[in-house]
Amino acid sequence: NRLACTYPGPSTVCVAESCSDTTGTQTSAAGCDSAGGCSTPTMTSCGLFACNGTACGGTCTADAQCRGSFCNAGVCRTTKPDGRTCGADAECTNGFCTDNVCCNARCNGQCQSCNLSVTSAGTCSTVPSGPPQGGRPACTTDGVCGGACGGLPNACTYGTGSCGGVTCNTTTNMRSAPACSAGQCVATATLCPNGYACNPGGTDCLTACTGDTQCQAQAPACVRGKCFGCDQSTAVGGTWANWPMPNVPGNGPNAARYTLCAGNETIRDNVSGLVWQAVVDATATGRKTWQDAKTYCAGLTLAGGGWRLPSRIELVSILDVTQPSGNAQIDFFTFPITPDEPFWTSSPVVGSPTTAWAVYFQSTGPQAGRVISYDITGVQRVRCVR
Repeated sequence: NRLACTYPGPSTVCVAESCSDTTGTQTSAAGCDSAGGCSTPTMTSCGLFACNGTACGGTCTADAQCRGSFCNAGVCRTTKPDGRTCGADAECTNGFCTDNVCCNARCNGQCQSCNLSVTSAGTCSTVPSGPPQGGRPACTTDGVCGGACGGLPNACTYGTGSCGGVTCNTTTNMRSAPACSAGQCVATATLCPNGYACNPGGTDCLTACTGDTQCQAQAPACVRGKCFGCDQSTAVGGTWANWPMPNVPGNGPNAARYTLCAGNETIRDNVSGLVWQAVVDATATGRKTWQDAKTYCAGLTLAGGGWRLPSRIELVSILDVTQPSGNAQIDFFTFPITPDEPFWTSSPVVGSPTTAWAVYFQSTGPQAGRVISYDITGVQRVRCVR
């Protein structure tokens, strides 16, 4: 036609058929209108069905074939609000099917429930008491100790009470007191406290002692009803004895008893509780003025330090005037290095500020075992105490 243009007709497709899950709409194919335009396509809603290629689906066998809904018996159905009965997450608007109801959260803690009561169905709640619900793992128990839900959302609450009788191993002095822990009866062994041994029946630890055998090896001395460690002083310092005064063995009460400690570098008096320097400097440099003697003891680092010059009554407490002639007046086996000379005390002579008391451990002669005063500028031997 020389007088007019010719245009494609309906047989020519200008809009292809398509389907959108976003809008839930199927768009039909459209052809040309023979006038240079494109016919308007037909728009069809897919409803709850998802697209099946370029067309809306019309049946389902799985939730994926539904749009914002779930598949049930070949039909896409609207999702359910919280609290409605469900069998799968896809049935619920929030996407959580827990305890057979649609829930506002996953709610899978050991002591949580989304169906705790009629009024709370659909809301994740913490079980306040009793066992876990809805097939969740049971609280651990050994048949003696057990737990229950008690306010914690993700775990059971367990008691810690006793679950058996106390025993005490008389060989090791280890005390075992079974107690519940996380649903199990656990017997944790601990050393008897305060240095005490087990009682003879092995039913518990002692809480006082009457003799050294009732104390552990690391606290071997029973002093006034308590067990003390080798280097642990229990004496109260002062001018006068604030502890039982030792007597020589076989001569009166409180017979002298000693324990060698710290590799035989210190000596514990198990009657008075005092701890003594075992080895003294027996050379010429070991003689010191009274002030130097106090300074020496204060700076002594032997076995952890804490030393001082003993008072007069303290130094007198280790005299042993029953020693045979030729021996220093002291337990020679315990104090083997004791020069036959006076030893300073920290006690000054009252009314005479330039003199102080010393104890003479001479083996024989008129001064043996005597307490004598000396000018503080002179030099005497030193044995420290703590």
